[in-house]
Amino acid sequence: MEYAEDMKKAKLQLKQMSGAAVCGLMGCPALFKTNRGTYAVVGSRFSAKEAKSVLAVKVGKGETVVEIPAHILKKA
Repeated sequence: MEYAEDMKKAKLQLKQMSGAAVCGLMGCPALFKTNRGTYAVVGSRFSAKEAKSVLAVKVGKGETVVEIPAHILKKA
């Protein structure tokens, strides 16, 4: 919990690591590095049911699971 609280204190800044510079009609999967020592990902959302059954994880309140193409991480 302490980690989450520390993250909220810093004003969020993003640096794009990979993905399209401009989003088009097909969306824009992308990976960003934050000034908080974390990464932000833009991708297609899994349903909670799908995430739970496929990943065997509990998606917490305020969380979501996203899917991105492999090339997004390879370019980062």
